[in-house]
Amino acid sequence: MLPDSSVVYLNANSSLRVPEVWDSREARTVWLKGEAYFEITKKPGAGNAQFIVHTESVDVEVLGTKFNVNVLTQKTTVSLKEGKVQLTGKERPGPYLMSPGDEVQVTERKNYHKVFTNVEQIADWRNHRYHFDNTTLADITELIRTRFGYEVVIADESLNSRGISGDLSARDIDQFAKALSITMNIYIEKKDQQLIFKPKN
Repeated sequence: MLPDSSVVYLNANSSLRVPEVWDSREARTVWLKGEAYFEITKKPGAGNAQFIVHTESVDVEVLGTKFNVNVLTQKTTVSLKEGKVQLTGKERPGPYLMSPGDEVQVTERKNYHKVFTNVEQIADWRNHRYHFDNTTLADITELIRTRFGYEVVIADESLNSRGISGDLSARDIDQFAKALSITMNIYIEKKDQQLIFKPKN
């Protein structure tokens, strides 16, 4: 919980830097590395009501809202559940205003790519639920690395063409690997900090 009673849920391998002193006459600013879900309160008292989340590629200006910011992967993804947020890219002129249900990805070229997302599924990682919609094995590999700290080894290149759609519930890497093995019909071996994906005979 932040000094203004806003609540931030941090995902694994993530950190949030906040000022030591929150001045009511200035905007509230934080710096995020990784992924976090924010529930921002309106600023009490006088002063600037802005709340700004700084990331490496984009600044997220909040107008009293609930939203998720993911910078664990190579692209920054902002998903808006309630209220409004305004994005300002570090190398892109002009702001981008989001509405509830919007999910905006800031690509490596600093472009904005908007898709529509289910607001009820935003930040379901807090409840150990994972949603897939024709998700590629490459994206699953990135998720396993960032959320669980495991590297994935693909033992057979034929697996790279596989995708997955549906929901998984898993509280740890063992549950996740077991559910993924059944869903994708593959054999997954855990060795040290690696998951080895193999086709089932």
